Amino acid sequence: MVLRTVVFLALAVGCGAAFLAGCKSETSVIDDNSYEFVIPHISQSSATPSSINSATLLPATKSLYDSVTINLSVSLTISSNTPPDSISSATAMVYDPEGLLCATYSFLSPSTTAKDSVLTGSIAFKILRLKVGTYTVNSVIATADGNTANSLAAVNITDSAFHPPIVSDFTSADSISVPGMDTLSAQVTDPFGAGSIDSVNAAVYDATNRFVKLLSFTSSGNNKYVNYFATDSTYRRESWYVLYIYALDTSHVSSDTLMKVIYTR
Repeated sequence: MVLRTVVFLALAVGCGAAFLAGCKSETSVIDDNSYEFVIPHISQSSATPSSINSATLLPATKSLYDSVTINLSVSLTISSNTPPDSISSATAMVYDPEGLLCATYSFLSPSTTAKDSVLTGSIAFKILRLKVGTYTVNSVIATADGNTANSLAAVNITDSAFHPPIVSDFTSADSISVPGMDTLSAQVTDPFGAGSIDSVNAAVYDATNRFVKLLSFTSSGNNKYVNYFATDSTYRRESWYVLYIYALDTSHVSSDTLMKVIYTR
């Protein structure tokens, strides 16, 4: 019984050795140029200008219901751990404040791949002037096997026609001698900043409602605008003059008008 067991084990070991000897060793070869498992990344993206006043893109006579063309420069930077030529597509899509697609731009042609880590392009699209708000530029890159990455950039579109400048604190003396001079001042602000204020003026009328002249104010800083009201021999004593001050923004939208009466003596 012992002899049979030893013979059986010897045969088994011999067959196993013969089987292993007859087997071929196969090694899996990895192609270093294959990007099947690359997970792409975008380190940053941008859209410029990031703030647009659409009122400046059309003549002042245009209606709020007219269309305006928006031009954006877009760019995206592929992160350093993503080989640029692993990217099969790179696209920028612009969405309006309601999430509707406005425009699409492809950084790559169908027959090319990215060779640089920074991709740039231009997008032009039309919107209604009144459709203001934050527009979103979604940049997306993808590899051939469908792995994707995206990055968002915001563009704030406004229209100063909805927000005229504001004139306040119009000050002067109550009366002025003839001849004489008085300092006029007013506070003028604009929702889009001082750069959106085009001019500050005061129209002067006499007691008979006859136009006398237009005074143009200059900025002295801190939203303050000043000028001088000077009288000479052409002005009547013991009378009064009415000054109407107003401001215009860069789209020629006017503020409310403030009035000041100055008596002459």
